[in-house]
Amino acid sequence: SGVCLSGVCLSGVCLSGVCLSGVCLSGVCLSGPQVSGSVSVGHKSVRAAGGVCIADEVQVGFGRVGTHWWAFETQEGAVPDIVTLGKPMGNGHPVSAVVTTRAIAESFGATGMEYFNTFGGNAVSCAVAAAVLDVIEEEGLMKRANQTGQLLYKEFMRLKDKHKIIGDVRGMGMFWGVDLVTDASSREPATAQAAYVIKRWVSPPL
Repeated sequence: SGVCLSGVCLSGVCLSGVCLSGVCLSGVCLSGPQVSGSVSVGHKSVRAAGGVCIADEVQVGFGRVGTHWWAFETQEGAVPDIVTLGKPMGNGHPVSAVVTTRAIAESFGATGMEYFNTFGGNAVSCAVAAAVLDVIEEEGLMKRANQTGQLLYKEFMRLKDKHKIIGDVRGMGMFWGVDLVTDASSREPATAQAAYVIKRWVSPPL
């Protein structure tokens, strides 16, 4: 509500772009046949209004979705202008990166604004990131993420058949969303129950 991608407006405030993950947006899972192509539609609307499209791959990138290296690749027709990377890139070591087009990079430089970072491009962080890429490929982690995801889906659907409170299951690889509802028809969110499940999930001995 209050969001208009075609005009790139958010409650009347004009935006210059939109940042989406290929799988999740503010905790909402976008993957699955129900939302196929939704990201590419958003991209077209933003570009039509003169904005840029940013793919946030900080959590979902590097093969974690199981089928592709980057989550935005799971959305048909989605080609971002900027891709942000971080967290899994260093497997705990602080390192991140931004990937963009030459045109956007040059337009940033043309503003006269300088970016400086004491640790930017240091050899240690680069070596760590390169080692992580090697491990992902050599140990087949993307394939393993896909296999784990298939098992998670199977078990989540088994729970859905057993518990009416589960309204839907969406996701892929290592990212899944379980929609808890109080009524299957109205899809009224089971907010209190969801809060209880989350609290129990992070508390021992579960």
